[in-house]
Amino acid sequence: MWCRHCQQETPALGPPGANGPRCGRCQRTSPSASESQPTAATDDADDDGDEARRSIYRTLRSAHATISAGEAARTFRVDVAHTPLAEALAPPHHHAAPVKRPASVVRSTPTISAAYSTRGQLTAWLITSLGAGCLGLGMGLGAWSLVGGRSELWNPAVAAALGGQGLLIIGLLQLLSSLWNAARQAAGKLSQMHDELRRMRRTAEESASRNHPSAASFYADIARDASPEMLVGNLRGQLDHLASRLR
Repeated sequence: MWCRHCQQETPALGPPGANGPRCGRCQRTSPSASESQPTAATDDADDDGDEARRSIYRTLRSAHATISAGEAARTFRVDVAHTPLAEALAPPHHHAAPVKRPASVVRSTPTISAAYSTRGQLTAWLITSLGAGCLGLGMGLGAWSLVGGRSELWNPAVAAALGGQGLLIIGLLQLLSSLWNAARQAAGKLSQMHDELRRMRRTAEESASRNHPSAASFYADIARDASPEMLVGNLRGQLDHLASRLR
C-alpha cells in the first residue's frame, strides 16, 4: 500500500477499516486508493502553485532591483534633514573627498595683480610728472631766449620742450592703461561679489524651504525656475514634515 505519511510503499497490516488499512511502518491508517489519488493530485497542485508563486516573487525582486539601480543612477544629491524617512528615501552614494587647493595659490593672484597695478600707476605718474617738468623747462628757456636775446638757449629749449611732450604723452598713455586695468579688476570683483550674493541668497532660500516646506514654496520655486536639487529638497522636506505630524 502507499502510505501518505511515509511517502513510500509499505506493507498493510490488518483488514481495511473505516479509514483503510494500517501502515506497517508508522502504524497509521491511510485512505483508500480512490481517496489517495485526489490527495496526491491536490499535493501536486499545491506544489505547482508554490513554484508559480516563487517564480513570480523572483521576477518581482529582479524588476525591483533593476528599477532601484536606475533610480540611484539618476537621483540628485540633496542635503536634507537627517530623519528616518529621509534616510529611507535617500539612495546610497559615495562621498568623494573634495580636492583642496592651497590658500596661498588662490590668494596670490589678486595680490600680485594689485601690486602690479599700483606699481604701474606709480611709474606712469612719475613719467608724466617728468614730462610735464621738461615741457615747462623748455617753454621757460624759449621765453628767456626770446625776451633776453639769448639765442644760444633756443636749441636746448626746443629739445627740452619736445622731450617733455614725448614723456608726457608716454606717461599719460601708461596712466590710462593702468586705470583701465584697475577698472577691469574692479568690475571683476563686483561680478564675483554679485555671484557670491546670489549664491548666499540661494542658500538662504534652500534653508528656508527646508525649515518651512510647503506647497506654496514649491510652486514659487517652479515659477522662478529653481534648480532640480532645490525642488527635490522641498518635496523631501514636505514628506519629513508630514511624517513628523503622523508620528
